[in-house]
Amino acid sequence: MGDPTSARAAGEEGRDLADAIGDRPNSRWCRSFLAWAQLMQADVAGAIAAFQGVSAECEEEHDEFLLPLNLMGLSAALTYQGDVDAARAVGDRALETASRMDVYFQAMGQVASAVAALAAGDVNTAHEASERAWHYINLAQPQMAVAQRAFCSVEVALAEGDLGVGRDGGPTKLSRWRRDGTWQRHYWPEPASPSQRETERKRNVTPMMRWPAP
Repeated sequence: MGDPTSARAAGEEGRDLADAIGDRPNSRWCRSFLAWAQLMQADVAGAIAAFQGVSAECEEEHDEFLLPLNLMGLSAALTYQGDVDAARAVGDRALETASRMDVYFQAMGQVASAVAALAAGDVNTAHEASERAWHYINLAQPQMAVAQRAFCSVEVALAEGDLGVGRDGGPTKLSRWRRDGTWQRHYWPEPASPSQRETERKRNVTPMMRWPAP
């Protein structure tokens, strides 16, 4: 909804409840989402501190599900602070942790890498990471893939001087896609079919993520 104030209020309530009952995993999720809300409110220093705290706890508790997503947030926050070298290092760490997970988590790692590379002026790396992020998100959550395209790939296109894609891939076209789906069909590759997504998931999911049959 784009309402970080309400998001922070809800996140703080969830965090306090999780802490009260000793639910550390859900407390970490709430604190990570709170950090995103802080970043949306331009509290960059606060967001960095929050992301760093959650990342350290994820490492300590071997929380490999939240870690790559949280590192993506930390990389973005460091980018907005202008600490590009640190942002790229964290982006690399996000990619490393995500490589052990399924395609959705790998996509988040690629997004972190793309944003940090773009901030560093490494447009080629940003372009490649953005394309990989699109590929993985399209397999995992096709509806979310278009939002990633607008968030990440359009910025890369503008940096490459492709003003047509930058203009046409912006909010107006995104709103149009949300009504009838034509934006995605016109500007980007066709979404993967359910059978294609299932095949790709099986190929990309690591043994750790293959749950045993009952």
